[in-house]
Amino acid sequence: MAKKAVGSLHAAKKTAGEPGAKAPTKNPAARRTRKKNAGVQDAYDAIAKSWDDNRKRPFSPLPLFVEEFQKRFSKRAGTLLHAKILDAGCGNARNAIWLSKKFPNACIYCCDISAGMLHSASRNVIAACKAHSCVISKADIENTRYPSSLFDAVLCTAVLHHLPSREGRVRALTEIRRVLKPGGFAFLSVWGDPKARPGSDRQVEFPARQGKNIPRFYHFFTKRELEDTAFAAGLSVASIFYESKGRRLEKKGASRACNTCVILERNNRARPVGKLG
Repeated sequence: MAKKAVGSLHAAKKTAGEPGAKAPTKNPAARRTRKKNAGVQDAYDAIAKSWDDNRKRPFSPLPLFVEEFQKRFSKRAGTLLHAKILDAGCGNARNAIWLSKKFPNACIYCCDISAGMLHSASRNVIAACKAHSCVISKADIENTRYPSSLFDAVLCTAVLHHLPSREGRVRALTEIRRVLKPGGFAFLSVWGDPKARPGSDRQVEFPARQGKNIPRFYHFFTKRELEDTAFAAGLSVASIFYESKGRRLEKKGASRACNTCVILERNNRARPVGKLG
């Protein structure tokens, strides 16, 4: 596939009959998963304008991603080699734009399944004068179509908990492993609500235009479940921790929501995983 111009919005999916396209499956479970994934896409298309109006700042775990990236790839803090970073499930590109300012020599690839979100992302990237360093593509996180071993790092924040099946989550992490370079790492976060039962599913509403609330699917991971999903995808857990307002937490708060973050590697030389309270 020919390369698209940096900053352009293009479709990364193929239709049946094209080279590399997957043949339709008769598996009922696979059909149900596709239907649920389409529901996630439709939900984010519906809230794209409201989301963009209210989500301009980078997501709170981003400084911890930068810290990990610099520790692994910088000869000194703040100085980075030319790198390729994937923002998988980029939304309106708020994280990618912030990263492109932190890493001015890097190329940030942004993909999302929601066309509405990607239209916002394109506008925001152009407005920030970052079209030279952000490449925007429409792609399913379970099948991104990027070449193998392309990225030094993959950022995937607040995405995995929207996938409605364990099989889909494993496929997504398997895809992340495929596109990572050897020695690269992935930084993932999922949301934890203290009111939710660990391991449960729930619809969480987000206000859209004209006063309508749009339900979005959420899965609330346990720590062990997140580790097991990564292992099933052939990834090693380098570290796992809780995060709130950009800070690592030793224990999960009993009364406030926080994110669970996990740093993954495609090799098997993982550091011991610390206990979470």
